[in-house]
Amino acid sequence: FAVDAAEGEQWRLLHIGGYFNCPGLHTENMLKVAKELRDRGGLISLDPQHDCTAQWTGTDGHLRRLLALVDVVMPNEVEAMGMSGKADVHEALEALAISYPSLLIVIKWGEHGALAA
Repeated sequence: FAVDAAEGEQWRLLHIGGYFNCPGLHTENMLKVAKELRDRGGLISLDPQHDCTAQWTGTDGHLRRLLALVDVVMPNEVEAMGMSGKADVHEALEALAISYPSLLIVIKWGEHGALAA
């Protein structure tokens, strides 16, 4: 993941989509860009998408470090349960909320609507 420094300084919002399917986002540079944006008052949202490796951590545990910098995460129920290690969507929401208290978590739950904390 590479960003031109001058261009990145103009950003106020960064949305990261397809995180698990794009290992090029699992880098120290991605964390640096996210931290710099947050330090400038910018917002970061993340839609992780399905992890076909079923690890739910990103490369070398990268996701945990990224979530600490994200403002809003929007997994579906399967992704939320995978990311939290819980087998129930409500428990997944609670576990993620406890682990990342400043993170707005919106779990997309198909015909059931959404859950948020």
